[in-house]
This record gives sequence, C-alpha cells and structure tokens, in this order.
Amino acid sequence: MLNHIDNLYAVRDILNQNKMVICPAYNEWSVICDPLMVEKFEAFNQKGPCILDFPIVLLVNNFVQLKHFIKSVHPRIETLLLYHDRPVNVIYKAKKWVPLHLCNKENKILIRITKNENLRDLIAMRKRPLGCYPVHNIKNNKSEPYSEIPRYWRSRLDYIFPEFNSRDWSASPPQTLSFNKKGDLFFHVE
Repeated sequence: MLNHIDNLYAVRDILNQNKMVICPAYNEWSVICDPLMVEKFEAFNQKGPCILDFPIVLLVNNFVQLKHFIKSVHPRIETLLLYHDRPVNVIYKAKKWVPLHLCNKENKILIRITKNENLRDLIAMRKRPLGCYPVHNIKNNKSEPYSEIPRYWRSRLDYIFPEFNSRDWSASPPQTLSFNKKGDLFFHVE
C-alpha cells in the first residue's frame, strides 16, 4: 500500500507523462491534467466549456504562480483570495505568452488558488500549475462512487487518485468572480 507521499509522487509522474487523473475537488469530481500539454484538451473541447465560457480552470497554489500567468492582481482580489473560506475562481486578462487553449475568446483565463491540500502539495511537487475540468457535481456534498462519473470521462482517464478522501469534499462550490478597471467586483452565476 502506498502512503500519501508515494501517491503524490505517482500522480506527479502520471501527469508528467501527459496523462489525466481524476479526483474529488470541492463538490465535484474533476479531471486534473498538465494544463500546458495541449494534446489532452481535445477531450475537453468535445465536451464544451467547463465554467462559463472557459475551457479549463488553472489551479495554482500561491500568488507567485498566479502572477506568472496574469497581468496584475487587484488588491481587493488579493485580500479576498487570502481571507475567503470558499474557493474562488477569478477571471483575469492573460499574459501574451499564455497558450490560447487555456483562454476564452477574449484572451482571459480562469484561475483558482486552490485550498485543497492534496492539490496544493501536488502543485508544489511539480513546481507548475494544474488544469482542472469539473466533470460531475456531487449531490448533497457527499462522496459519490467513481461509477457515478460519466462514461465519457471514465474511458479517458489514466488514474484515480486513491488518497483523496472526505477532507477533499467541501460544502461550498467555488465562486467565480471578475473585476473591471475601477476594481468593481462582479460575481458570476454558472
């Protein structure tokens, strides 16, 4: 039986081979992949946008990683991300080098500083972000079996992360927000 750290190394190696992993992330089963590997995005594109009109959520584990992908972080957003208990997806203007497959038609990107301990550890080990594509919302915020994941995704997965457990299921789904040039915040309903 692998321990937690061994599982993280195993998942890291799988992701580094451009394969997809599924795990619970907040109140949903999510496909996790290397977001910079464009080949896997064909499966996502066939199913359509994951949230609003974005192809994927980019998961980072700190502000240093966040600032690598975006032009600027408004101070109100930074404060919100630091102190808000609920996970937050933020819509940002992407830097010019960010691959187009991560952006919507307006060259904006959806990023979340993850609070999920397993995902944070995995991002830290890889020293790069993760791509997250929600595939199945969980009813009543309780863990559902792998068999509840739609067949489309089960046939494309390379690994299910066994170490993810009940602590990875949150009562609150992520909230998506954006801001304008004046710093006004806009909360989006999905």
